[in-house]
Amino acid sequence: NDGIVGFSAGGGQATTAPVDWSTLSGYITGDGTTPLHLSASARPVIGTSPNMLIDNVPAGSPIAALVFGLTKFDPGIDLTSIGMPGCSQYSSTEATVLLIAPTPSTSRPFVIPNSPGLAGVMIKAQALSLSPSIPNALNANASNGLEMFIDIN
Repeated sequence: NDGIVGFSAGGGQATTAPVDWSTLSGYITGDGTTPLHLSASARPVIGTSPNMLIDNVPAGSPIAALVFGLTKFDPGIDLTSIGMPGCSQYSSTEATVLLIAPTPSTSRPFVIPNSPGLAGVMIKAQALSLSPSIPNALNANASNGLEMFIDIN
């Protein structure tokens, strides 16, 4: 997403000259990896099976996971203490689906039973991947959190 950031010494002094960061060669923010991104192909409606889409899985990752829960952590729980700096946990872990040898863009169906009693249930989800190319102690990264409100239509 686009953003504007300015730096000033304060006290009404002018900000620094504008810089187009995309034109700077060799400048990488963070650890240089592209974070996982989790999304859904459609709204979660009773009796349907929208796909959970995971993008930016590092090539050669042996395993990834989709984690589903009923509790949302906002703000997320910082995972630095377990060796994943810059990552956060946004969902509790009531259910997990393991994905063996995922592709860089992978998907799995999220089957929602045809049961009206599920109307109004909020499901939280997050994706994880393990890869030797991820530069942290666990060789793991985590996606954004996703919150899905199950409804009848």
